[in-house]
Amino acid sequence: TGTHPTTELCLHWMAQNNLCHKTVVDVGCGSGILAIAAYYLGASFVYAIDHDLLAIQAAEMNAQKNGVAKGKLQIVCTDQLDQSHCDVLIANILLHPLLEYKKQFVNVVKPSSKIILSGILENQLEQLSQVYLSDFTIDQVYSKNEWLLVETSLRH
Repeated sequence: TGTHPTTELCLHWMAQNNLCHKTVVDVGCGSGILAIAAYYLGASFVYAIDHDLLAIQAAEMNAQKNGVAKGKLQIVCTDQLDQSHCDVLIANILLHPLLEYKKQFVNVVKPSSKIILSGILENQLEQLSQVYLSDFTIDQVYSKNEWLLVETSLRH
């Protein structure tokens, strides 16, 4: 629904950043709200993945209900990132999956990509940093009700 603080943080970040003509990957897409928002904010292509078949079905239904054009959004049930060279990667999932996905994230982003990590509690930032700082820089951290959004980019 977009009312959880992490979803709100992601939607706010997306609205404040130019997604026009960009390829966006939504990892752990759930209901598809972030993927649909990326589409309506001008992304040229959105790739939404989730390992839960019920989430995929919900995302597909929500995309259809919201008039998302076929061919601009691909929704896939998987836990592997096949989409390479995305411009923006958004992962609004919990800490442990974020830690597990880190190596895959390194392989699917370009040096100019933004990686948006959310679903992290304030007291988990240090643990996330220990894993991510070898390959990513932390550009910004946003907070709402003890939840964080961490904006990162690939180290050059």
